Amino acid sequence: MSLEKLQDAVGEIRDDLIADADVRPARRKIHSGRLAVAACLLIAVFAFSLPLLRTADSAPRQWSETMTAKEYFKNSGKKGSSQASSSSASLVMPPFAAELSLSDRRALFEEEGVIPPLTDHPEEDFRAEFNGDGSLYKLCFWWMRRGEKGAEGYSDLVYTAAPKGIHEISDMIYVRTGEDGEPLPPFVTATERDGILILGEGAENETKTLSWQDGRGWHQIRGSFGDSYEDLVSLLDWFWEHPLELERFEALATECVIF
Repeated sequence: MSLEKLQDAVGEIRDDLIADADVRPARRKIHSGRLAVAACLLIAVFAFSLPLLRTADSAPRQWSETMTAKEYFKNSGKKGSSQASSSSASLVMPPFAAELSLSDRRALFEEEGVIPPLTDHPEEDFRAEFNGDGSLYKLCFWWMRRGEKGAEGYSDLVYTAAPKGIHEISDMIYVRTGEDGEPLPPFVTATERDGILILGEGAENETKTLSWQDGRGWHQIRGSFGDSYEDLVSLLDWFWEHPLELERFEALATECVIF
């Protein structure tokens, strides 16, 4: 990526900051603290600009009822000759204080419509994690299926949810350039559905994720190499029609022995 394009992405840099950076070694030593702060600020601004590069590079697709599952991942598999930076739509969280297994409540949750009845996934690992003050840290519903012939029939479907505002959300993605130095479409596919941005990553025979934020919190659906686009989008559609109420799980903190 050329210097001009990098500056466009980061934003205009004031002349006085450029002048401060263009100093002789002796003076640089005297003002090393100020220069270090300026450098950190520039790095932070560039990191913040990465999602904007994604938006400029590939505008979000507008969801419609006729959309296929694969269209949530339309940028997957498009590789470039270089990768300038990488990250993903993920939840950045400190260690939690306590954990409570919810696997024994699967039938109850299915009956109450809290989770879908995935009858073809007989194994599960459901759990709630809490902060030291008893507030909800994260929920994880993990459905598993193991085929009799190794990888055939293998499936790991995971739905994770956490309250928004408690944790930092990272939404940086691959910034790629081709052999000619021009930007390439990102691996992440952005789809706007009911005013909410859904980020899709991954391809067939790979781990795949669908991540989004709404007024209730942060959400992600993850599938293994054995899961199809349709598997993930089917789970997404279910939770879209049956939003998980995180508040109901706050009361379960009292069942944890130690915080």
